[in-house]
Amino acid sequence: MKYKAGKWWLTVCYKIVEPQKTTNGITCGIDRNVRDVCLVDSQGNKEIIYIPDTKSKIAKTKRIQRRMARQIKGSNRYKKTQTCYRKHNKHLSDIRNNWQHQVSRKIANNNEVVVLEKLNTKGMSRSAKGTVEKPGKMVKQKSGLNRSILNAGWYGLEQKLKYKCNTVIFINPAYTSQACSACGTIDKKSRDGDSYLCVHCGHKEHSGLNAARNIMASGIGVSARGGETLDSKVTPLFKREKIYKKIA
Repeated sequence: MKYKAGKWWLTVCYKIVEPQKTTNGITCGIDRNVRDVCLVDSQGNKEIIYIPDTKSKIAKTKRIQRRMARQIKGSNRYKKTQTCYRKHNKHLSDIRNNWQHQVSRKIANNNEVVVLEKLNTKGMSRSAKGTVEKPGKMVKQKSGLNRSILNAGWYGLEQKLKYKCNTVIFINPAYTSQACSACGTIDKKSRDGDSYLCVHCGHKEHSGLNAARNIMASGIGVSARGGETLDSKVTPLFKREKIYKKIA
């Protein structure tokens, strides 16, 4: 039992029957973004699941935090505001956790094998401030991106998929968003925000779904080679060499 965010929380452990894991032979590739999660499976189904919009709640939490900074530390008003701040933070955490559980359960029920990119979330959300001798560049923009990455909850979704799904495969994320899922051409000019238009073959699709197809294709190759992981230096099925061709 512990006191958190103005409430007492009691943890109760009990034994349950483990749910039967899906064995339908379907493989799903997942591309995680800051605003959505894109899914493509081996049956040709595709879906974009959007992350809950919590901008207004985050803004309110920041206002409470600023109010707390103006108050005398240790005073009754400070403690009251601090409890309010913790409640709002807990609410944001519950929203994110609930969304992760619902999405991971849906994915686990429909797919036997799930393929994910091996993302270094800690490194990707590292501060860009730098040092006095070597100050960082575009610090404000990087801090905004860091908040979006952490709010998306990539790691939490990954952890829930690990124990709910039958098999989870991790692949090298290099070029998955730049490669064309139709012809294999890799060119960063093909991607423009949420749209993907291959400069070589003209293939047009949502950039997240295109990346999910590449992730799935790479994962199928990994599975065929006996379940190897990134530690075995597995390369994706699509070509890695950069090809620059213009459509006439």
